Amino acid sequence: TMHALPLLLVILASATAEKVVSWYVPAVPDKLQVPAGETVTMSWGPPLGQLDIHDVWVMDDEDALEKCDFRRATELQVAIQRADVEVTGEAGQTRYFSCSIGEHCRDGQVLTVEWVNATAAPTPAQKKDDSDGGTQRAFAVGLYISLAAAAALPFLG
Repeated sequence: TMHALPLLLVILASATAEKVVSWYVPAVPDKLQVPAGETVTMSWGPPLGQLDIHDVWVMDDEDALEKCDFRRATELQVAIQRADVEVTGEAGQTRYFSCSIGEHCRDGQVLTVEWVNATAAPTPAQKKDDSDGGTQRAFAVGLYISLAAAAALPFLG
């Protein structure tokens, strides 16, 4: 049926206002610099991803992240097949995240997010970044629509 397509568009439209990280092995991207207070979402699960199980931990510091040392880490999301885990931070704050399942941390399922003062970036750079982001988002939405339409074709007959 074509009911899936409008829903997909709604999901994508709502996700474009924030930074979304594909929470797989490896995480993409694995480093972000975002304006203070902006939400970053680690997202995984069907229909767009594998059926792997992941979790999300806040690591104690950069050293713990590099060594995949979860002893002082804090669990944000228990192991599950699908989730959208939102995190935010204040200006000057850097937070480190990883997945504790199997070798996922060692294999690159890590994320470093640095929240910076929103006024720190010069205006022209911000405008340039916004337009690039819009182009990438438009491309991604177009790609998903194409994939959704292709997936729906067998059911349209």
